[in-house]
Formats: sequence, C-alpha cells, structure tokens
Amino acid sequence: MSSTKLLLENNNGGFLFKKDFSQERNWRSDNCYKFIYSFKGTIDYQTHRSQITLNNQQFILFNPKDEHKQLAIDDRKLLIELNPSFLSEVSQALYPIHHDIQFATSTQKNFQITNWFKFVLDFSQLEKEDIRSMEIF
Repeated sequence: MSSTKLLLENNNGGFLFKKDFSQERNWRSDNCYKFIYSFKGTIDYQTHRSQITLNNQQFILFNPKDEHKQLAIDDRKLLIELNPSFLSEVSQALYPIHHDIQFATSTQKNFQITNWFKFVLDFSQLEKEDIRSMEIF
C-alpha cells in the first residue's frame, strides 16, 4: 500500500490512516482526544514528561491540549480524533459524570481493538468509492 490516506471528518471527530509523515516532527497541542494506533512497526512520540514508543498493534490516547510530537515511525498509523464535547455527551449518557474524561498517557494493546482496526481497514478498501459507507465508524 502506498502513501494511503483515508480521511473521514464530521463534527464529532476525524479518522485518518496514512503512511506519509514528512511534516510530523513539530510539537502539537490539539483541542481533541487523539487515538493513535501503530499498524506495523514502531512509532516514537515525545511528551514533556517522557518518550513513548508504540510497538506493533499498540495504541495510545492523548487528551486535549496534551503537547506531543512524533519523532519517528516505521510504517503506518491510524489516527482518530474525537471532539471533546462529543465524548463528554457519550460519557454522560452512560454515567452521570460532570467533568471531562482524562486518559492516562500510556501505551496499551487490546486484541479487540486490533480486530476492529483490521475490519475497518478491510472495509475501507472494499468501499473506497463510497465514502458515505465509512460514516458508520
């Protein structure tokens, strides 16, 4: 697969899968939650507290305004950006929480997430002509 980009964006967030990272080495502090999944190989990030390495099929969640920068990447990654107000609405529908959700900045690996990602990637390859079908994710 070449420098693939699959971008889906709406008011609740965005979905991106890409392999071209020429502009990725600057500090970022986005106003959204960022789910980053290492498809293959490793990805190195730096925060002001530590350096983090995502290995094959691991992921991390960055909270809004968490400063980070990508130092290196071996292959591909999946990035999902979630609007904080959307995530807050979802969490309040499940539990009566009245504060923003905060995730620990640590790498994780979950086989259900890996299976979901593989399914989404396969589905996107089948449906690349009809981007509307990707909106279910």
